[in-house]
Amino acid sequence: MNDQDHQHSENCFFCRLIRDKESRDKESYRIVEWEEDEDYFAILPEKPKISGHLLVVSKHPFNDITEMNADSDETLSLLKAVVYWSKILKKCLHAEKVYVMTMCDHWDPEELPKGQKETTEHLHFHLLPRYKTNRPERGEWFFTRKEENGFESRPFVLEKIKAYLTECKRRKRIKVGPT
Repeated sequence: MNDQDHQHSENCFFCRLIRDKESRDKESYRIVEWEEDEDYFAILPEKPKISGHLLVVSKHPFNDITEMNADSDETLSLLKAVVYWSKILKKCLHAEKVYVMTMCDHWDPEELPKGQKETTEHLHFHLLPRYKTNRPERGEWFFTRKEENGFESRPFVLEKIKAYLTECKRRKRIKVGPT
């Protein structure tokens, strides 16, 4: 499956970032990784559910994971990126676990909340760190809870991740990049 099979949407925030370098520059304060030759990018969400919440986004406009070819290099690359960033979040932010989920809801422009013009109708994975201090109660969805101490700011989380990656490169402790 390639970009001819699915078109980038005019209403999709992720598609706009992929199409338009100027848009990427405006969002650079929250883009964690962008490599032109990769099949994905990593970005901190506008409204994080928990401190360290990270999105790994396919650069190809799949509606959901079922549209991917399980045997393709592109699928393997994207899933390796999810594992890689999960490990980074766990080590860097001292998370006990990292939950992974994907939700690709599709909305027509007239269905969007007032004032919202873009959707995220594009395959992306939410990586949600769980810390010892925010374990859910049995049967509770932990990411729906409000953190008692509030969130660390997005710039702080981004700097923490980048500092960790720089240190790992320096010490050659981890292979940088998911491949």
